[in-house]
Amino acid sequence: MGKTTTTVCAVALGAAALFGGAVVAQTANEDTRNLPTESGDPTDGTLQDEPDGKSVTQRTFDPNAKVYTVPAAAFTPDGLNPDSHFYPFETGYIRGRASTYGCMVAPVHLPDGVKIQRVEGSLYDNDATSSIGVVLQRSSDAGTVDLLARVRTTGTSNAVQVDTDTTVDHDVIDNANYSYHLYGCVSSSSIRLYSLRIFYQEVLVVDPHSPVLVPVTPFRVYDSRFVDGSLGEGENRLVSVHRSIDLETGVVIDNNAIPVGATAIMFNLAVTNTIGGGFLAATPGDATEFSTASINWSASGQTFNNGTFVQLDNSRRIRAFVGGTPNAETDFIIDVTGYVLPGE
Repeated sequence: MGKTTTTVCAVALGAAALFGGAVVAQTANEDTRNLPTESGDPTDGTLQDEPDGKSVTQRTFDPNAKVYTVPAAAFTPDGLNPDSHFYPFETGYIRGRASTYGCMVAPVHLPDGVKIQRVEGSLYDNDATSSIGVVLQRSSDAGTVDLLARVRTTGTSNAVQVDTDTTVDHDVIDNANYSYHLYGCVSSSSIRLYSLRIFYQEVLVVDPHSPVLVPVTPFRVYDSRFVDGSLGEGENRLVSVHRSIDLETGVVIDNNAIPVGATAIMFNLAVTNTIGGGFLAATPGDATEFSTASINWSASGQTFNNGTFVQLDNSRRIRAFVGGTPNAETDFIIDVTGYVLPGE
């Protein structure tokens, strides 16, 4: 006969578990995810109503996972199986006892709103007939229980096994409506529970009312060598930047490469065919003066480029100012790498 994995699903952690909450035994061949379903959890990028009833935010998650570790020492007897009270804790693990059966439970306290990425269990199983499985569950005040994840041993080994469940149901923590716990059972002196690790991602909340930076594949919007010519010391020029142009000919490709409503652009600014020594300052289109230089050159015949970020006027334009030595002059080129749209 093959090995049987038995996990016990307690209806709730605490009073329900201690005073006769319903218990459901499950074997390795059963679908452990056939549990009552709740309303859908928030997913990446979905809009969420905030508690104030007035604002709406967009929920995204930090890709860098953090780890919540539950050691064997955190588990306590479930109160339903008398043998659970006699399981010894030895040098970092809970060990079962021969001819006994009992279950252990441990609370889980994760920050509200985080997203569980995966669950890992460090388990030992050197028993030919029995296995160990541990489930992560959530319980409501009404006594309902949902299975989130499950880890278990497979086969027999004299080494610690690490099992991982990456298919996590109800993966966004909701502390307002649920409590969370781990539950596992042992039935042999050759079975040990070492620890469980829950990997989770913190919430990054983005207000859709805030401006949004849209990165793009770089495209050219201006080249003075095709239109207008070079700009000299003491001069300024109003430059429309909403049209993309061909690199070789300067012919317009897209008349609205920067969409209507854009409030700023991120771009690479180049100067070439320089004369003398000077600088170019890029400002919003409606500016009448400048306070800093965007790029500098020191001699004739130089070519330089620099990344910068400038607000647009209402007609999607910027203004370029040139200063420097009395004869300073330059052509300049603008390649857009991103633009800003206002929030909704």
